[in-house]
Amino acid sequence: MYVFHSRNPIGRTVGEPNTERTVRGPREGFVEDIHQNLLLIRRKIKNPSLKVESFILGKQTNTQINIVYMKGIADQGVVEEVRQRLSRIKIDGILESHYIESMIKDSPKSPFPTVFSTERPDRVCGALLDGKVAILVDGTPFVLTVPAMFVEFLHSAEDYYDGSLVATTIRWVRFLGLFVTLILPAFYVGLTSFHQDLLQTPLLMRLGAGREDLPYPVLVEAIFMLITFELIREAGLRMPKTFGGAVITILGLVLIGQAAVQAGIIGPLLMIVVSVTALTSFILPNYAFHQIIRFCGIPLLLASGFFGFMGILIVLMFGLAHLVSLRSFGVPYFSPVSPSRKEGWKDVFIRAPWWAMETRTPGLGIDHMSRADKGNMAKPPVYKEGRDEE
Repeated sequence: MYVFHSRNPIGRTVGEPNTERTVRGPREGFVEDIHQNLLLIRRKIKNPSLKVESFILGKQTNTQINIVYMKGIADQGVVEEVRQRLSRIKIDGILESHYIESMIKDSPKSPFPTVFSTERPDRVCGALLDGKVAILVDGTPFVLTVPAMFVEFLHSAEDYYDGSLVATTIRWVRFLGLFVTLILPAFYVGLTSFHQDLLQTPLLMRLGAGREDLPYPVLVEAIFMLITFELIREAGLRMPKTFGGAVITILGLVLIGQAAVQAGIIGPLLMIVVSVTALTSFILPNYAFHQIIRFCGIPLLLASGFFGFMGILIVLMFGLAHLVSLRSFGVPYFSPVSPSRKEGWKDVFIRAPWWAMETRTPGLGIDHMSRADKGNMAKPPVYKEGRDEE
């Protein structure tokens, strides 16, 4: 006997994702209907090894949750850990996938996301083929995948639809944008406050002339400009789309930026630094990661304002140590960079050609099972409570 859904659900149709757009690649994105989202995954992976398990969470909402994985590829220890963490959730209602993300993530006090979210079916299918587990939540177009790694948040779906050389170059541009967003305002504040001897004399004289009549220290000016940018960005998100972009452009660039420079409140070079920082922050493809990186620049800015370049190095050292110590469902967050896995570097800083990527990302599932079903199957690791790898 076969049972088919005959209902006509109310909701929007499948369209292009709003937060993860690409020039080349599929134009379809997840919607709020979990059955439609599961259909989008099954249409790309036509394999009986694709397994789906259903849960009902939320005492009042009774929200349907599906975990999806590839049997024989995904590590069963990770799959079992996902089941246990979902079964421990006790909440009245689940209205969005972030409810699940915040309750199953490792290191909940860490600002960095250890669960990846996307609204692109092709990214989810790629993660499943890599040995990850996907979590679908009814009522939201954002699907969660675990385990998550730091470098994954700097990758875009379009990296796998362009040539190897082009994709690698664009990845390096993203890494450059990451460092510019983090360090550029702090570097400028430290340079002008403590390390003027590093500047050439003509540039130092011009910088000094531009700051001669300014009433506030450069640290105060930088904080003021960053707060102003955040206010403008938040207002742009809340304003109607029909006229929001034009109003924000006029207010942000003309009335606030140019008027503040002409009034002698901030320096013109600082205005350029903050504008470049705001622009490069949008290079980061993942929105949640983009928000975290923006706010991580504030401790660097304060440390640079009080201690110069030494403060930047100290904050970066503590931040890197924190990233290396994180784990996501038993997998090191900074993998395959730390611990170093040579076979995983083909898809980290570079995007090797498809014929060269014969193994999956190490540490996620069955490492030595090639994408073309070549190689031997490795014994999966054993986990204790999803955190310690034996």
